[in-house]
Amino acid sequence: MKKSLFSALFSVGALSAAASAAPISNASSGIANADQTITFDEVALAPGTVVTDQYEALGVTFSPNLFYIENFSNRPNLDDPGLASFGSSGTLTTYTINFTDAVSAASLAFSANFGNFTFTALDGGSTVESFNFDAGFSSTTAFFGFEGIVFDAIEIQSSNAFTIIDNLSYSEVPVPAALPIYLGGLAVGGVIMRRRKKARAA
Repeated sequence: MKKSLFSALFSVGALSAAASAAPISNASSGIANADQTITFDEVALAPGTVVTDQYEALGVTFSPNLFYIENFSNRPNLDDPGLASFGSSGTLTTYTINFTDAVSAASLAFSANFGNFTFTALDGGSTVESFNFDAGFSSTTAFFGFEGIVFDAIEIQSSNAFTIIDNLSYSEVPVPAALPIYLGGLAVGGVIMRRRKKARAA
């Protein structure tokens, strides 16, 4: 319900924000002033557990191809535990981070040994913004994501057999300052209309 309300209220804002969309690609840090940061130690799982809705209380779910892993803290920007995707080298593996409510920015620490990766911001299943990062034959451990747009999911497509994500941060869509006044006006208008109907009925 809340997500659909955001989509209706902020569709115009999302279109205007798209002009200032800023992909976060191979950055040394994630978004600033995040409303929520998930380090994946909030819910302890057995290594190898398929991760879907275990972190839903923190505003995110995952699908598919992600597993809970530990013992990789030697990689920069990553802290045990995290989520990993395993695939066959040379084949495409896709997984999605789904936000419970629309967000205006999100970033994650992402590590892979090599390969080509596509990051896509989605809203209601439609592409809002997308970019490609080619690590070639070099390893990468950096931050990726989006800001300056409204979206409710990030899809990651990888040509590498093994990737790790950690330190997922996101910022909620800000409520416009005029919105409470607008909603208050609607409520008052509804009361007036009901009183007029009662007066006519009398």
